[in-house]
Amino acid sequence: FQGRGCISEFVFLSHPAQNMQIIETLANSQQGGAIWLGEHHNSLDDHIFQEQFIRMLHQRRQLIGQQAPPLAIGLEQVQIRFQDVLDDYINGNISLEEMRRRVEWDKRWMWDFEGYSGIFSAARELGNVRLLALNVDSEDLTLVEKGGYQGLPMEQLRKYIKDPVGFGSFAKTTSFKTYVDYVISPSYDMHQRLGLLKYTIAGEKMDEDMSFRNFLSGESRMFLCHLKIRNYFG
Repeated sequence: FQGRGCISEFVFLSHPAQNMQIIETLANSQQGGAIWLGEHHNSLDDHIFQEQFIRMLHQRRQLIGQQAPPLAIGLEQVQIRFQDVLDDYINGNISLEEMRRRVEWDKRWMWDFEGYSGIFSAARELGNVRLLALNVDSEDLTLVEKGGYQGLPMEQLRKYIKDPVGFGSFAKTTSFKTYVDYVISPSYDMHQRLGLLKYTIAGEKMDEDMSFRNFLSGESRMFLCHLKIRNYFG
């Protein structure tokens, strides 16, 4: 659980038996914050758990009845250019299938949509729950993978990094360096072994392997997702 206005340097792993304790803590908080629900993209069990967790948290908040910050579901699976599409879906203006088509799910995310459908349906059914598009646009990520942050026009860079000083400061923290050592570096090595570093996220073949620096810059998009969540909740 990460309180509003801060970026936690700790990651807590919970056992399923602790879920209700976490939900109780979140439901009773008037401060706001974010909880990250990890997943294996192709695991239906993971997505069922995510939907159940969201429903239980919403139900508990309703029972408590106190004034609480708005509930939102952040989606790595949807790129930020499609925020209006998510809003149309939540407002009942388009169907689930129309939303899938308009966010270009099968082109930009590609993992089975059916596994996520329960989460989308729950968000609209529960009411007062917003869906937030968090991922960077593929077109911009391709530029970063080819040329690093320098390859992204300044106007686009400002769209993602609204606080350059804070962004740079966080990149120097022990927690970020640990993330690079334990997550990014092994991922880079795996991509290299599989021959995937010659291709951008859009499938464009490059003349040589993507550098680690550019790979890291692209993978740092998850930190940008975090910043957007923090900005949403103030």
